[in-house]
Amino acid sequence: MKTNTRTRSRSRTCPGTPAPAPAPGPAPQIDTSDWPRRPYCSADVKTYGLHIRPLAQAAAHKYVQINPPAQIQYLIFDVDHAAGAWAWESDGLPPPAWTVTGSSGHGHIVYRLARSVCKSQAARQAPQRWAKALYLALRSRMRADPSYSRHVTRSPLHPGAHVWTGPDSARAGYDLGYLAEFVARELAAPAPEPEPEPEPGHGRNRTLFDTLRVWAYVAVRAYVRSSDASSAERFAEHALQHALERNSDLFATRALSYNEVKQTAKSVARWTWRHAQEAVAASDARFSAVQAARGRAGGAASGESRRAASADLRAQACGLHAAGRTQAQIALALDVQQSTVSRWLKPG
Repeated sequence: MKTNTRTRSRSRTCPGTPAPAPAPGPAPQIDTSDWPRRPYCSADVKTYGLHIRPLAQAAAHKYVQINPPAQIQYLIFDVDHAAGAWAWESDGLPPPAWTVTGSSGHGHIVYRLARSVCKSQAARQAPQRWAKALYLALRSRMRADPSYSRHVTRSPLHPGAHVWTGPDSARAGYDLGYLAEFVARELAAPAPEPEPEPEPGHGRNRTLFDTLRVWAYVAVRAYVRSSDASSAERFAEHALQHALERNSDLFATRALSYNEVKQTAKSVARWTWRHAQEAVAASDARFSAVQAARGRAGGAASGESRRAASADLRAQACGLHAAGRTQAQIALALDVQQSTVSRWLKPG
């Protein structure tokens, strides 16, 4: 009996005829060596949100993160029209590394790059702009969903996934220049974007998260030193309110759903509150240590001053006693107790 390896050669079909989706099964040709070691994953993003798991567990979820945090290794497209997973073929593009098709025929198309593009703030900007322009051109050619965040994709290793894997050259990855040859027209005249497009791998959830966390670092200070037992809850409510406002401001035409905003706000509020408490405890400990050190230094200086003043008064007392003054007269003149004068005048 032959085992279904779910490979398929590039076929030619009549225009408008959807290609049949392959049956679920193992996908041994998917190389995960360049996936994150602990990627985000989810069984259903809208219902359960995103969670971080070891790669072996995450890859078996329906959705998984395949681009490392600071790199663009894969260009991912969400094509929602009929036979979307085969849009690359009908649009004259090279075969992707793999596609994952849903029951409706819609799916995710994944292109692997031969060389990843670093997208950290310290990285060169030119490759990032080139990768972004190429992504937009490919997206335009395949009429893919412009609101897709690209942070997670349908996992080709999910047990129920319908996967088609490309040839060896596609799975090894294409150069940006090679892919650009197929979309020269789109690159020459890029369509205007209604809103600023995030860098590949940075979607609306990530943008909202980064905006909210910067706000939370400052806002939490008004709550963390409060003696009110409900301070953490009130801070979480404030974070959700601010997140909803920023969601409307940042994404006026394609705002995130309430559940997505709530999940982001909850994550930011929990992390910020926990670390703010630790920071306050550490700050208080440092303040106490500084004050104690200052007290010790001040005490030593004060003791020296007192001893010097006492020695001066003692010398004056001895001089007055030599001049024939009584102890009572000396105490009155120096504004000290008579017992102190008596102690000063004792021999030795």
